[in-house]
Amino acid sequence: MKLSQIAAQMYSVREFLKTPADIKKSLVKVKKIGYQAVQLSGLGPIADSELTRMLNGEGLVCCATHEPSDVILNDPGKAVDHLKAIGCTATAYPFPRNIKLSSMREVKAFAKSLDKAGSVFHKAGIELSYHNHDIEFVRVDGKLVLDLLMELTSPDNLKLELDTYWAQAGGSNPVEICKRYKGRMPLIHIKDYGMTPERKPVFEEIGSGNLNWTELLKAAEAAKSKWFIVEQEPVQVARNELRVPQSQLCEVGFWGAAARRPNRQRRAAIGAARSAESAQYRESRGRPVLRWPALKVQPRPHRGSISKAAGRTTPGRP
Repeated sequence: MKLSQIAAQMYSVREFLKTPADIKKSLVKVKKIGYQAVQLSGLGPIADSELTRMLNGEGLVCCATHEPSDVILNDPGKAVDHLKAIGCTATAYPFPRNIKLSSMREVKAFAKSLDKAGSVFHKAGIELSYHNHDIEFVRVDGKLVLDLLMELTSPDNLKLELDTYWAQAGGSNPVEICKRYKGRMPLIHIKDYGMTPERKPVFEEIGSGNLNWTELLKAAEAAKSKWFIVEQEPVQVARNELRVPQSQLCEVGFWGAAARRPNRQRRAAIGAARSAESAQYRESRGRPVLRWPALKVQPRPHRGSISKAAGRTTPGRP
């Protein structure tokens, strides 16, 4: 996994994407954090041409989108036109809203609709993936709904966008899912899973929850995932938890060459990050705006060290 493969899920900052001006400011801040790619979701109305200019102006790659569920199923051609207009070659079905999946008949009907829509995307050179929540880990006739959806659709027409938090919330093992869908999982949402003393599951900052990131990231790489997409909830974003998780991934023991930089290069990166933080603070001082953290690069700690949880919030969707 390379730093250029880590993308920000813009749904995390959906409260700051309501107008074209908001979208522009948020893309600028995402770029300043250190992201080189984004997944577009939760945006307010904006022309494709204007959105494309913004992305190109910031040098950001649109790795994928979440198109509306009903558009994907009922008017996939519209989604294809939008994706081509912004130069994006991947999207994901976000959530089966108002779709029942409690019987084999219902699951088969849904899978058929996904497969039909996926064939339209495939013919246009676009990959359609399925974004899971916990509902797909219900069993129907002894099989997980997620597995049934994958079995009943063509790998050409439907792939998987694994959401690590929701897989764990559904009682499954994200590592095993990566292994099961090797070669069919181009996108992965990296979100950590924690538990409060009141026994309520919560989103956690990456590396601060209960997921085994060392094994999970290795499994995702082995599964040939192309994009590792960071998603947090708005309250966590306000607490500065939407960051390029380089330091956190180093801490859980997996970052490849980046975790083993020579000390001189590491010190230089840390100095640059601190300068960026100072400039950012001066820019935002005195104004009631969302603070976005600068890219943080830290020395690799001793084995067993993890970052301290920075706060909790009740999970939401997607």
